[in-house]
Amino acid sequence: MKRTSVYKILLFFCIVFIYQIGYGNTKEHCDELLVSATDEYLARNYIKSLKYLDEAEPILTDNKQRITSLNTRALIYKDLGDYEKSMDYYLEAYKIAVEYHHYKMQSLILNNIAVLYGDTYEPDKAAVYHEKSYNVALKSSDSLSIGSTAINQAQIAVGIGDTASAERYITIAEAYVKNDERVMTYIQVVKSNFLLLKKEYSAAESLVLELLNSGQKIDIRQKNLLFLTLSNIYYEMGDIEKAIDFVQQMLANNHVIEERIMAYEGLSRLYAESGSFMLALQYKDSLLQAKDSLHNISDNERTERYRIRMELLDTERTLAKNKAKQKIERILFISILVFIIISTVILILALRIQSIRNKQRKQIAELELEKEKNQKLILEQKLKEQETSVLLEHERSNNERKEKLLLKQKLKEQVILALLEQERLSNENKQLAAKVLIQSNRNGLIEEIIHRLSKIPIQSEDSQLQLVIRQLKTQLKDSSELNNSIAYFDQINPSFLSSLKEKHPNLSATDIRFLSYLFLNFNTQEIAGLLNMSLGSCKKKRQRLANKMGVETSQLYNYLLSI
Repeated sequence: MKRTSVYKILLFFCIVFIYQIGYGNTKEHCDELLVSATDEYLARNYIKSLKYLDEAEPILTDNKQRITSLNTRALIYKDLGDYEKSMDYYLEAYKIAVEYHHYKMQSLILNNIAVLYGDTYEPDKAAVYHEKSYNVALKSSDSLSIGSTAINQAQIAVGIGDTASAERYITIAEAYVKNDERVMTYIQVVKSNFLLLKKEYSAAESLVLELLNSGQKIDIRQKNLLFLTLSNIYYEMGDIEKAIDFVQQMLANNHVIEERIMAYEGLSRLYAESGSFMLALQYKDSLLQAKDSLHNISDNERTERYRIRMELLDTERTLAKNKAKQKIERILFISILVFIIISTVILILALRIQSIRNKQRKQIAELELEKEKNQKLILEQKLKEQETSVLLEHERSNNERKEKLLLKQKLKEQVILALLEQERLSNENKQLAAKVLIQSNRNGLIEEIIHRLSKIPIQSEDSQLQLVIRQLKTQLKDSSELNNSIAYFDQINPSFLSSLKEKHPNLSATDIRFLSYLFLNFNTQEIAGLLNMSLGSCKKKRQRLANKMGVETSQLYNYLLSI
C-alpha cells in the first residue's frame, strides 16, 4: 500500500513538473499581457501593443481573453485607418461572443462597430449598431453596459430631434448607472442637450452649471462640450455676450485642433450676430488657418499611419517566422516530455505489476490455507445443520399434530355453539310465534263476544251489559303489541331482516311484516288473522311477494330460512 502511494506521488510531481515547463504561462500571466497591450494601445504605442497580443496569443485560455485580444487588435487597426481589417477582427470577436452567449462582450463589440461606422461617416449604420448594442446589453445582467448603451441611444435621439425617445433612454440610463462617475457625467451632458432641445433653457443652464461647479472629475473633452452647450443655451436665450464668453472658455488651453475649429466657427458666428464684424472676420481667418493646420496634421497622421502599418507588416512577418520556429521547438520539446512521461509511466506500471504479482502469490497461498480451514468448518457446520434439521423436523411434526387436534377441537366447539345458537333462536321464535297467536286468538275471542253482545236487542237499555262491553273493550289489545312483537323479532333475528332488506330493497314495511310471520312458520290462515285480511287476499299477497322476490311460491318459506 505504501509503495503504491509513493508511485502515485512520483507520477503527480512528474506531471506537475512537465506542466510547469511546457505551460508555465498561466491565465494570470495572459491577463497581464492583455492589460499591457491595452495600456500600450491607449498610449498609441501600437507596435508594442501588438507584440504583447502576439505573446499572449498561444496561451489564451478562455473565450473572454480571446475576445479581448481580438477587440484590442480591431481598435489598433481602426486608429491606423485600416477599417477593413479592423472590421474583420470585430466580426471574429463578435462571433465568439455570440457562440458562447457573452452578452456583455457582444454589446461592447457592437458599440465599437458603431463607432467605426461613425469614423467612416456612415451615421445610419452607426445608429443601427448602437441600437443593436443596447438590445444585447438588456440581455446581460451588467447595469453599466445597459446604462452606457442607453445613453448612446439618447445622444442619437437628441441629434435627430426625437425628444420622446431621448427622454426614455435618459431615464433608463439614470436607473442603471449610479456608481460610475464618468458615465453619470456623460448622462448629465446628454441630458443638458436634451433640455436645450426641448427649449427648457433654465433647467439646462442649471444642470450644466451644477456639473461644472460640482468638483467632479470631468475630462477636458466633456468640459468643452459643457461650455459649448452653455454657449448654445445663452444664444437661444438671446444673451450673446455670455454665449461668446463660454466659447472663449472652451477655446482657452484647448489644443485639440478639431475642437478649436468648432470654437473659431462659433465665435465668428456669434460676433457676426452681435455686430462685431471685425472680430468675426478675425475668427474666420483663425478658422481657415486651423483647417489648414488640420489638413497638414491629417497628412502627417496618414504618413505616420502608413509608416506604422509598414512596420507592423515587417513585425508580423518576423513574428510569423518566430511563431513557426517556436512551434517546431515546442513540438520537439513536448515530444521529449511525452517520451519521458510515457517511460516513467511504463516504469511505474512495471514496478506496480511486479508488486501486485508478489502480493497475489502470497495471497493465493494464504487463500488455499484459508480454503482448507473453511472447508473443514463447512463440513462441521453441515453436520450440525443436519442434526438441527432432524430435530426441527421432528418438532415441526409434533406441532402440526397438536395444531390439527386444536383445530378439530375448535371446529367441534364452533359447531356446538352454532347448534346451540340455532336452537336458542328456534325456541325464541317459537315462543314469539305462540305469544303472537295467543294474543291474536285472545283479541279475536274478545271481539267475537263484543260482537254478539252488541246484537242483543236490549243491550242499549241495560246499563250492566253496557258496562261489561266497555270492560271487554278495555281488555281488547290493539296492534301495538303485535308491533312490539315484530320489534322483538328484529332483536332476536337481526341478520334475517338486514339480509332481507339488502337483497330486496324494494320491499315495503307491510311486506317485511308478512314475511316475518311466514318466517315464524305461521300458515296462511294464521297470517290472515294477524293482518286482518281475508284468506284469499293473504294467498294472493304471498304469491305476489314470491314473484317480487323471484322465488316459487311453494319455495318462499325455504328461501326465507336460507337468508
